Amino acid sequence: MLYSIQKWEDWMYGLARASIYTFFYILAVYTQSNWLLTVYFRRGVYTRYIIVSLLILILLVTLRMFTEYWVLHLNLTYHQFYGFNLSHWAFVFVTQFLASLFGILLRIAMNYTWLLQTQEKIRTQQLMAEMNLLKSQVQPHFLFNTLNNIYYLAHSKSEKTTIMIAKLSDMMRYFLEEAPKEKVPLSVEVEFIKDYIELEKIRIPYPVQIELCLDGLKEEVLVSPMLLMPLVENVFKHGIDKTQSKSWAKMKLHTETNYVRFEVTNSLWPQSSNPKGLGLKNLKKRLEMIYNETYTLTIQSDTSQFTAILQIPLLNFQ
Repeated sequence: MLYSIQKWEDWMYGLARASIYTFFYILAVYTQSNWLLTVYFRRGVYTRYIIVSLLILILLVTLRMFTEYWVLHLNLTYHQFYGFNLSHWAFVFVTQFLASLFGILLRIAMNYTWLLQTQEKIRTQQLMAEMNLLKSQVQPHFLFNTLNNIYYLAHSKSEKTTIMIAKLSDMMRYFLEEAPKEKVPLSVEVEFIKDYIELEKIRIPYPVQIELCLDGLKEEVLVSPMLLMPLVENVFKHGIDKTQSKSWAKMKLHTETNYVRFEVTNSLWPQSSNPKGLGLKNLKKRLEMIYNETYTLTIQSDTSQFTAILQIPLLNFQ
């Protein structure tokens, strides 16, 4: 019976002691992390911070000593209390100081994590702003070319004018509804490319060989809006000579399990300027922002032919 009582008091003593230690450790950590560093240190009042920290440390040590005396000695009288000797004072002081130091380190870690998150958020916002700017540069350029085509047809009183206006209406709807999005279905992007090709072909007075081959197109595949357009625009800007019928272009869009591959090969007419112009430079910037180093863009050209091969990883519906 006496053994059972002693065992019970030993258990109560251990629980009470652990609870006291834990309470004052948490109090020291919280005081440093959420009050002293915030109120004094962050404002640059360093001397006051040190003085107040020492006073708080002494106060917590004193309160802990008397709490141990009241709980462990006066209420759990089975155990003899050795709390007021110098070694125990030193133990309490050092452990409370370490708890305060942990509170400082915790606040530093929290602030560092917050800083990294803030920097990443700012970086993401900057990238999105730059990406939107690059995307917006495509639209005015395209509209300018298309309006020129419509003006040319209207001036020549061509019957194709109404067809071209209808195509332009569909593409304007794409600009308003799809282009502002972060990602669009690849099938929607392909329809936009088809409309663009038809608009360009209307103005060409000669039959030219322009092929668009689609292989393994999947509805669930996503791409960034207007991502493939610079390669298509480049075909008509540098590869198709509207004054003669010898120009040609072949475009192949191929979808595999893990990537999309878009290959463009076209003729180059002698008067063509640099086929690696601003449009392709902007395309590379967008690719780096979206896919980092997971994409490949290979460009080859000589005096008569230009080839661009773009391979990007798949983006699926989530």
